[in-house]
Amino acid sequence: MTVDPPDVRGLHARVPGVTEDLLRVAQDTAGRDPYRWLAELIPSAGPVLDLCCGSAALADCLDPARYLGVDSSPDELAVAAARRPHVRTRLGEALDPPGDAAATITVSMGLMLLPLEGLLAKVRGTLPAGGVLAGTVPLRSPTLDGTPYNRLLTALGWRGEPFPEPLHDLAGRAASCGFELSSDELSHFAVPVERPAQRELLLRSFYLPVVDLGGARRLLLGLAEAGTTLPYPIRRIALRRGADPAR
Repeated sequence: MTVDPPDVRGLHARVPGVTEDLLRVAQDTAGRDPYRWLAELIPSAGPVLDLCCGSAALADCLDPARYLGVDSSPDELAVAAARRPHVRTRLGEALDPPGDAAATITVSMGLMLLPLEGLLAKVRGTLPAGGVLAGTVPLRSPTLDGTPYNRLLTALGWRGEPFPEPLHDLAGRAASCGFELSSDELSHFAVPVERPAQRELLLRSFYLPVVDLGGARRLLLGLAEAGTTLPYPIRRIALRRGADPAR
């Protein structure tokens, strides 16, 4: 089956800042939002290159002097400039990163949109040996069938296909590109759905083919009436660059 690529550019042009707006109110059991959770993988020193940076929300977790954000959406970067005028950002593609040296490269909620081997080949020249590529990705998996999250995805048009990078066999694929898988974790973040505005924000945030929002709205209304949040599963990955072969 051929799967149409998600309309990433279209979504971020229509609702720039939507990913940050959603994730800022999502919390795990330790009270962290996904940005704080990702930032825990960033070493305490060295430049950080944030690919697919969106509105540059991750910069709030760092010394701004260490941060450079890159995104292909001028609309997202306009939001970043308005919310964080002190933060450096640049228009560009994740698969054509700037040559600025970085001790850490981050990809917040974007790894599922990039071909893994292509990304690792591009960033290998930017990271030093021991440098880290750290990212988060929303987990879309048939193993979650029956959960409110997967029922919501189904209502929005997801049929169990990879989206579009499944990130399977991660250790082996990373090793073939000169990286070591140093961590691969899953956490659930509670997204509030009590108010209509909260439910609409969540629905606007997905890269999914929506024909009719009625079923999705009814599902979220049922959660709200039951007084529960939506558990949003997010995977956190860290890959460490290996040393160059001895000559």
